[in-house]
Amino acid sequence: MKPGSLQLSSDQTILPGKLRFITAALGSYALLGGLMTLYGRAANIPRLTDWANTGICMLPNMGAALTLAGTALILSLFGYRRIVMTLGFLTSLVGAMTLIEYITGVNLGIDTLLLHRDWGQAATSNPGRIGPPGATSLTIIGASLVLCAMNRMGKTVVTAAMLVIGITALSIIGYIFGASNLYSLPYLTTISLPTATILLALSIGLIVSVPHLEPMKTILGNSAQSALVRSALPFVILVPLVVGWMRLQGQLGGLYDAAFGTSLRTIVEIALLIGLLWWAAAAVGTRETALRESEAVLRTVTNEARVGLVMVNRDRRYLFANHAYAEILALPNADIVGQRVADVLAPMYNQIAPRLDAAFKGERVSYELHMAVHPKSGEERFYEVVYEPRIDKSVEPYVVVVIVDITERKKIQQTLERAVAERTSTLQANYHTMEAFNYSIAHDLRSPLRAMTGFADALMLDYGASLDATAQDYVRRIGSGAQRMDRLVNDLLTYGRLAHVELTFEKVSVESLVAAAIVDLSAEIEKVNARVDVRPVLFCVIANRSVLQQVVVNLISNGLKFIAPDVAPQLVIRTEAKNGSVRLWVEDNGIGIHADHQARIFEVFERLHSHQQYPGTGIGLALVKMGLERMSGKCGVESECGQGSRFWIELPQG
Repeated sequence: MKPGSLQLSSDQTILPGKLRFITAALGSYALLGGLMTLYGRAANIPRLTDWANTGICMLPNMGAALTLAGTALILSLFGYRRIVMTLGFLTSLVGAMTLIEYITGVNLGIDTLLLHRDWGQAATSNPGRIGPPGATSLTIIGASLVLCAMNRMGKTVVTAAMLVIGITALSIIGYIFGASNLYSLPYLTTISLPTATILLALSIGLIVSVPHLEPMKTILGNSAQSALVRSALPFVILVPLVVGWMRLQGQLGGLYDAAFGTSLRTIVEIALLIGLLWWAAAAVGTRETALRESEAVLRTVTNEARVGLVMVNRDRRYLFANHAYAEILALPNADIVGQRVADVLAPMYNQIAPRLDAAFKGERVSYELHMAVHPKSGEERFYEVVYEPRIDKSVEPYVVVVIVDITERKKIQQTLERAVAERTSTLQANYHTMEAFNYSIAHDLRSPLRAMTGFADALMLDYGASLDATAQDYVRRIGSGAQRMDRLVNDLLTYGRLAHVELTFEKVSVESLVAAAIVDLSAEIEKVNARVDVRPVLFCVIANRSVLQQVVVNLISNGLKFIAPDVAPQLVIRTEAKNGSVRLWVEDNGIGIHADHQARIFEVFERLHSHQQYPGTGIGLALVKMGLERMSGKCGVESECGQGSRFWIELPQG
């Protein structure tokens, strides 16, 4: 739990700000009241522990326990669960040990652990010991705080807190009206006024801190019932107290005798209660009128809507049905409220029943209803049907069924699907035609290129000795240009094929691919005296084997090519696995790439150097990018000028 939040059970939300303030205030009252008692005992000031001046004072062990309980209630607002649990346990322990002393008659010595004074022990046969009502209340409050910290705050704890409210409220009323028997049985047990008020505050604080349970659930609700309770509760509590106190003061002042006072109190209470009842009836009537108007508007809207809407109860009977529902299903009688679904929809009920069963189990069900021939219109219709469950313990469960006509949308969708299918078929035919054309053009281009290369070689072989240096250079350039053009045509064919060919994926060993690529490039590696360091841990990936093979060859070839003059290439090939992906790195000691050009090098024909400096077609890294995109992978480079490059590709781990 995060500090600053209160979550006393799995289904409780964070305590609202006003309730947090009330809970903190009640806890602070308990904390300060307990500290005041301890100070009054230590400083020998009885009035700090006997607010009613009755000779009955709060005892030091009660003060200490209430201090712990108040602190625990405050800390529970900030999520300090272990501290709250510990303080609650200590509070409950004080009360439980006192009850054990009463039950067994054994003095456990807890009454003299703290300060001991002889005063403030009137009307008790056990001086210095907490009375049974106070000990019982302490035990309940402490146990409730422990359960609160354990996220097990349930109805049982709320009931226990209400019991403490009953005990303490009885004592407080006794102090208000001077009825000592309500807070003290002479020479048997007592409870002081500060003890009673603080225990009452702690009990109310516990109840307030669980707004998802009764009675707070009703008090905080948005219903008419909740509004009535919030309005009437203060009067129900205060009116009897005020009227009773005024009646008692009048009798004690000699204004009237007990009979007259009782009669007068009865008349006043009846008048006030009648007024309260009349006000409540008026409030309820106003809300009922507003509710009836809202229901009438809602019923009109639902009946006029083109959406079918019904409510079905657990007995599979209709609670409500609008006109559109009857029209959609072509029912002969639109008035179906109260009838069984099985009787109204007899032909199709066997298909509906399993879906209704699932909905009454709390599952939201949606499906598409197809009518090949509508009974009234004779047209093909499509409907979307949704079963929305309404499962609430407070009311009888029911299911709302919504039927929406989606025929027009379905027809548009079908038209679009046919258009897409036709377009796809046309594109595929065009692609195959273009592919055949490309191969034909490539063949026609490569044939003269091969002839040019062959004639150049023959010219040098047969007549090389009779040609001067310039002529020999021209012949070599012709042969080199023809070879470069042949490689370019071949790479373009490969690029075009890779963009459209259908790929299959499998688990591929990167180690075997790297080894095969090194074998393919062995002649080039030996030619430039390169060193290729393959790190031992190479993971498997999910990819197309042939495409990945071409990607790896291109990356290694790229690392061998772009090297400064008179520098032997040094490549490091390694992999790393992270979050279900594998990243393959090919690191070189080449000339590096400026940051402004790192994105460009993966595009077709993007060359940063001339053919004379570094030969190539400018398609190799574009093939890498295309291959990774087709395999749902990624690629990139990290590089600095003169510091080499670190090319990487990333694919799902196999």
